[in-house]
Amino acid sequence: ALAAVGRTGSGLVGWVRGAAKARLLAGARAVAMPSRMETFGIVAVEAFAAATPVVAFAIPALREVVPDGAGFAVPPFDVAAYADALLALCTDADRAVAMGAAGRCFAAGYDWDALARRQAEVYREAVGAAAPARSGGAR
Repeated sequence: ALAAVGRTGSGLVGWVRGAAKARLLAGARAVAMPSRMETFGIVAVEAFAAATPVVAFAIPALREVVPDGAGFAVPPFDVAAYADALLALCTDADRAVAMGAAGRCFAAGYDWDALARRQAEVYREAVGAAAPARSGGAR
C-alpha cells in the first residue's frame, strides 16, 4: 500500500501501479521509507526518478540508494531523527525541490538497459579470467 502525503492532503491509497503510482510519487513532498529490511530500495529509486526526496532508515540496502543530498538516511530505528528529517522536508519546500533534483540525477544511473550491459560485461570478464591460458604448443 502507498500512503500519499502530498501538497493537497494525505491518506492511505492502497496498492497502486503505473501512471497512478508515478503521479503520487511526483506529487509528494517526500517519500517515507521506514523499512526495517529491504533487499533493494526500488521504491527509493522510483521516488528519485520522480524528483521526490526520500527519508529512510540507513539499513544496508537503503544506504546504497539514498545518497546524501537526495534524501535522508537516518540512523536505523532512530524515530526522533526520522521525524526531524520528514519535518525538514515538509517545512522547507526549496530544500525538498533541490533534493528532488539531486535524486533525479542519481536515479538516472539506474537505467535498466545500462545496468544490464554493465552486468553482462562483469560476467564476460569473470568468464575470461577463469578461462585457462592457451599455449601455442602441440595439439
